[in-house]
Amino acid sequence: MNFSLFDTPALDHVAYFDRVYVWLKYPLWEEQLEDARQRSGANIRDWNYTMPWGPYHQRLDIRQPTGEQLRLLEPYIPSDALVNGGEFAYDFIAAGSESARLMQREWDARSFKTFQTRNKWYESGNSGNGKHQPYTVETSYTDSRGASSNLVAYSSKVSKVNGKPCLHIELRLSGKAAMVAAGITKFSDLATFDLVALLRKRVILLVPKADILALVGRDLIKRGLVRRQKMSGRYKGIYRLGNPSKRAANLVLRAHQMEPSVERNDLPDRSEMPDCYDSPDCYDMEALKNLDKATGLKLMRHFEKVAAEKVFSSTKVR
Repeated sequence: MNFSLFDTPALDHVAYFDRVYVWLKYPLWEEQLEDARQRSGANIRDWNYTMPWGPYHQRLDIRQPTGEQLRLLEPYIPSDALVNGGEFAYDFIAAGSESARLMQREWDARSFKTFQTRNKWYESGNSGNGKHQPYTVETSYTDSRGASSNLVAYSSKVSKVNGKPCLHIELRLSGKAAMVAAGITKFSDLATFDLVALLRKRVILLVPKADILALVGRDLIKRGLVRRQKMSGRYKGIYRLGNPSKRAANLVLRAHQMEPSVERNDLPDRSEMPDCYDSPDCYDMEALKNLDKATGLKLMRHFEKVAAEKVFSSTKVR
């Protein structure tokens, strides 16, 4: 059986550089820039101004470059150029916009960035408070916009590579230190850079263990929140879970399930696209983390990491 992080499986996977930022000490002439655009076919935008903290006077913004385009640009980029930032993208291609939105809610429920110090915040046209608003089109962030590392996810736009609906995951790195830590010290490193391996290293995804109800129920018993007792036969037919500790664990976990991202009537085919709200393992991991801090239950230890190779397939970088 193939592993799928989503109730709605992705149809395809696309990995690519969304944007690359390069600073030059000596600006390229307009003729040189035009020649670089013509020879490589890359979308290059330039700004001529002095970096406030260094001897650099031109910034190049290279958008959605392929590996071949990056190789063709190497002769135009001097060895002392500063690669100051990059946006590394991975698209999970979906069957439609509703599927993509559902995939995003499942992603937001389960994903973390390594060394993430704050909860996700959300941005939409209807909300500016940073909190998740069900049934709205949102973009999730793990850090502030100016952070050196930020994991971003949205499903409101089509893929920039093939124009199909998708869940767009993007690791944004800013600053020389962040790029060096990722393994990029000079411009020539980009053409052979494995951004899929970077995402596998920087993204953490958690799913519940197979016996999650028994484990959480055991914790509730130890804390004295549930009594260890058997349920009489007359009630076993009423409740789906006959064990009181499992019933209590089910209540705790269901209270922290992720809200659906689309209304049920909006789904094109509910039989093929089960709702995230009905999924038994679609819990809001950040809400459970906050519950652990408030109560000391330590429920997060009953979740395990998903092998990154099962989430980010070994697709060829565009």
